Amino acid sequence: AKGVGEVGAIGSPPAVINAVVDALRDYGVTHVDMPATAQKIWSIINAGINAGAPPMAAE
Repeated sequence: AKGVGEVGAIGSPPAVINAVVDALRDYGVTHVDMPATAQKIWSIINAGINAGAPPMAAE
């Protein structure tokens, strides 16, 4: 059984992963497995650049 205080924490990880996928969509990313480590995200960005995606512009 879940504790009453856990309800607010259930949706956070999927929301963060969806934000990461949205931020990386220009690299052709449609899915990122959890945990989204810095090394994993760096590898995804480099793979996208090597596949022909333009580097991200600083905003």
